[in-house]
Amino acid sequence: VLSQFNIALDAEGLTVLSNGTLVVGGGVSNTIAFVSQTGTILSSFTPVAQVFGLASNATGDRLFGLRISNGVIDTYDLSGNHLGTLTPTTSGFGTTLGLAYTGSSFYFSSVSTNLVYEMDLAGNVFRSFAAPNAFTEGLDFGVQVNAVPEPASLAMFGLSAVFAGVALRRRKIVS
Repeated sequence: VLSQFNIALDAEGLTVLSNGTLVVGGGVSNTIAFVSQTGTILSSFTPVAQVFGLASNATGDRLFGLRISNGVIDTYDLSGNHLGTLTPTTSGFGTTLGLAYTGSSFYFSSVSTNLVYEMDLAGNVFRSFAAPNAFTEGLDFGVQVNAVPEPASLAMFGLSAVFAGVALRRRKIVS
């Protein structure tokens, strides 16, 4: 644990913006707050409906709030202005908690069905799968970072390529 602090909010949702600002809130308090890494509330707003899952886009200029019923997602800018609502084209999800955004689709979970659903940006739910150990109350997606090879590995690869080239050239000259 690098740091720990208390926030006087019902924090049903949590996401981190690209600049490191925490966004917490939702639930009974129905307040979404921007919080510094030291725990100071920088600003807050009241969403149009209770939020039980939060996500943000890669550039950190949009917030997505999952309503508690049927997978409805509201979009906000960082000033708290409501920009629109995405309603799934199908229903029957029941109580929905937990939200993740990949850039091309949303994932939300249902405690009523113990499933995680994938929905495209047009509201079409096109995939579902069982939640691990029936845990559906929180979702998050991280960015996979591919390791950069160390210089020694690159040097070995380069030398191997040179020797392979020399061997091939010798083979052609002999033939």
